[in-house]
Amino acid sequence: MVTVFIEGSTNDKNGNLRQGFGMLFEQRLIQRTFKIVLGDDKHSTIRKFNGDKLSEKKVILIDLDAAEETRDEQLKKLGLDKAQTFFMIQELEAWFISQSEILDSYYKVDIKSKVQNKDPKKIQNPSDLLAQLTKKTKKGEYHKVKHATDLLKKLSLVTLEKSFEDVKRFVDGNA
Repeated sequence: MVTVFIEGSTNDKNGNLRQGFGMLFEQRLIQRTFKIVLGDDKHSTIRKFNGDKLSEKKVILIDLDAAEETRDEQLKKLGLDKAQTFFMIQELEAWFISQSEILDSYYKVDIKSKVQNKDPKKIQNPSDLLAQLTKKTKKGEYHKVKHATDLLKKLSLVTLEKSFEDVKRFVDGNA
């Protein structure tokens, strides 16, 4: 079993991020059993990860919140090991923007044409962009738990592996 510590809200009143991530991982990692531990913000997640002494194998999945090129610098700053650390670059929302057709389908508006020329990894605050693009939709402005839970279930893990190096490393290391 792999314990995956993930930066994300532990409050499941608006949606269950644990379930969303679990369904995403199951697309390609069906042979592996995961225990998903949500840690709220980045530093709480790191504290939970560092404090875990019982897991045989553990990894951490957190937002980078910085340019992809700063990955090594961020690892050092946070005191994390590259082999166990996987970044959502910049934030989880970059994953949604990278598969903008799911946003179009989910929000029932054309988001794809507004983001198709943007590299999701280069968008400084993808969550802000997503909030701005969805503000006037029937579902309302993007919600980091409620909408993310639904959208995680719609992502293609194979496509994410092709677009994000850390997703590929995560899958390869846990397959």
